[in-house]
Amino acid sequence: MGKRRLRILLLVSGLDIGGAHGGAERFGLELSRYLDSNVFDVSLCAFWRCGGKAESHWYKVLQDDGINVFFAAEWKGKFDLQEYIRGVRHIAKQCASAPMDIIHSHYQMGTVAALLLKIFGYSRTAMRTAHISLEWGEGITARTLRLVFQNWLYPLLLDAEVGVSQGVVQQLSGHIATRLWRKHPYLIHNAIRPDAFEYKEGKQTSTKLSKAETDLIVGSIGRMTRQKGYIYLIQAMPRILSEVPNVRFVFIGKGELLNDLRQYTVKMGVQDKVQFLGQCEEVLPLLKKMDLFVLPSLWEGLPTVVLESMACGVPVVATDIPGTRELIQSRITGWLVPPGNSRALGEAILEALKAPSLRLEMAKRAREAAKDFLISAVARKYEALYQSISG
Repeated sequence: MGKRRLRILLLVSGLDIGGAHGGAERFGLELSRYLDSNVFDVSLCAFWRCGGKAESHWYKVLQDDGINVFFAAEWKGKFDLQEYIRGVRHIAKQCASAPMDIIHSHYQMGTVAALLLKIFGYSRTAMRTAHISLEWGEGITARTLRLVFQNWLYPLLLDAEVGVSQGVVQQLSGHIATRLWRKHPYLIHNAIRPDAFEYKEGKQTSTKLSKAETDLIVGSIGRMTRQKGYIYLIQAMPRILSEVPNVRFVFIGKGELLNDLRQYTVKMGVQDKVQFLGQCEEVLPLLKKMDLFVLPSLWEGLPTVVLESMACGVPVVATDIPGTRELIQSRITGWLVPPGNSRALGEAILEALKAPSLRLEMAKRAREAAKDFLISAVARKYEALYQSISG
């Protein structure tokens, strides 16, 4: 008889990629597709069912790849503790007949669920990947949660913690219990699929982006939240347009600030030059139509969308923050500017738009650098970690 495959449950927040969910969920589902099915029996739980086209798209992709995928609970527009507990119980039922060897969480409350399931015997081990530097968000409640879970419970009870960037790993290493118990978080970068490099014109997406020959398109992709810093890009638009009037700005994604950002473009007098295209399940065809990709985030982990832009040959302007600076070398593979600085952001965008040969040179170098972040290689690193912690 052959050796039994290790049972792995990847736990992500949901499959509404580009809406309620983003890069962490996208990475989790891609990882499930690239793990060696001869060695690992992989399931994926998207904890919250949100509905919508993006969720249906990714659910079908996973099913077509032979991944056992299921939802645990219904999302009701905000966190509901009773529904969350019902979701944890649902996962327990899925694991009752054959407990998991590893539950691998990719978001905060998923890690709490993984620990509960481990404690009650539904998994032998539990681990997590920290995808962002500012987990739980902002405010007093978030700081309290970080103190309780990140500083104490996670290091004490988890079998492994992974950070997606050197900045995240450094943060994990500084937690109180991590230092006291001499734990060592692992660095495993986020990654992209090979087809980001192999994109062919004609690939279809439900979101359309037309481009006239004289247009220069500056685009950004992500959830409409304060974290992404889109307000600073809008503040920079009047000056950019005064010097390069044939620019169009395109935002792809949705979120709680969408209407506020629309209104802010009106206040800044740039609404005729801005398109909000909403959510999109496949971003590569849209990226290829952009002359410049901009990510003005205030904090990140290791932004996958920057990697996808690099792989597609689209030059990047981004903020000089942990994670992003591990991908972009300023003025070598792109432009980095201080976060929250609309003037510096506008100057970098103008420099990029006015120098097409420099954009091309930057993009070419960035595309080569992105080849170090392929999902196939990253999946092998996770497989080695799974084998290590499973004993």
